[in-house]
Amino acid sequence: MKVTVKFFAQLREQLNCSETTVNLTSPATMADVKAALKHSLDNHQAFDGPVLMACNQQLVADSHPVTTDDELAMFPPVTGG
Repeated sequence: MKVTVKFFAQLREQLNCSETTVNLTSPATMADVKAALKHSLDNHQAFDGPVLMACNQQLVADSHPVTTDDELAMFPPVTGG
């Protein structure tokens, strides 16, 4: 299955792209998405630090299941002040 992942904030700048598509074997989880991104993107070091993941605009854990219809996003943790 193919999924599209959007990147935001500093993560988007580090990767120099706002979104990408990856191929996964079904069933898949957010951890599988992250692993596929590390394998397919040149600047995979961007995923070595903390990265928040969202599925359908809800923060999710690595174990969250993913389908082709999901809206996926990744971004660095943010702090307010």
